This record gives sequence, structure tokens and C-alpha cells, in this order.
Amino acid sequence: MVDQKYFVLASLLYDFKMGKNAAESHRDLCSAFGEQVMTERSCQLWFARFREGIESLEEEPHGHRSAAIDNNELEQLIEADSM
Repeated sequence: MVDQKYFVLASLLYDFKMGKNAAESHRDLCSAFGEQVMTERSCQLWFARFREGIESLEEEPHGHRSAAIDNNELEQLIEADSM
């Protein structure tokens, strides 16, 4: 059996590919599965990912940001500043 969350996300991707916007997709999902299925904001965030070309239905890990600067470069800057 397919996990409901995966099915809902696949439905979002399908709606996106068919030219619907996030609000339309959210309305349809709520009609089919109930108001608790997903917030409209979550639909908007998924549609934003799809617009960026990210079509994976796997969620991004939460709370871990990639380093914006190389650690070696940071160490060199700190050493240069302390001289």
C-alpha cells in the first residue's frame, strides 16, 4: 500500500505539471482527503520547490544548514586576523 503522504505529494506534483497553482491543488486535496491533509502554506512550499526544478518527493532534512564557507578558508581568515 502506498503511504498517504507520498500519494499527496505525488498529487501535488501532478497538479503542478498540469498547470494548477498551489491554492487550487490545496482545495482539491482538502475536498478529497479532508481539511487536515496539508496546510496551504505547505502546498506553496512544495510548488516553490517544483518551480526550482526539484521534483523529488523526499523532504529536505530540517535544521541542518550547509556551510556557506569552507572551514579551511575560515581558519585561514581567523589566523590572518589574529596577526
